[in-house]
Amino acid sequence: MYQAIQELNKEKGHAITKLCALAGVARSAYYKWLKWKPSCIELETRALAKEVKLRYDKRKGILGYRQMRTQLNRKLKKQYNKKRYYRIMCALGLKA
Repeated sequence: MYQAIQELNKEKGHAITKLCALAGVARSAYYKWLKWKPSCIELETRALAKEVKLRYDKRKGILGYRQMRTQLNRKLKKQYNKKRYYRIMCALGLKA
């Protein structure tokens, strides 16, 4: 939705205020979205999600979140909680 507002503003030159009112979004929320940058934890989770998806596809869906945690914690030499892997796999729609 925010991207649509941004595109309409750049392409057609419509005012942000009117576009936000039309979309039912506060103008401040649009500007907050515009300046938003992902946190370190968010970036780390995205990188971990890529590894999970890669490992899942490589093993043809055999690994569940417990085995995924064991293998990736050994590979990455970090200790992530099993709940984190569970949340990531649920968000990606991966099941053993």
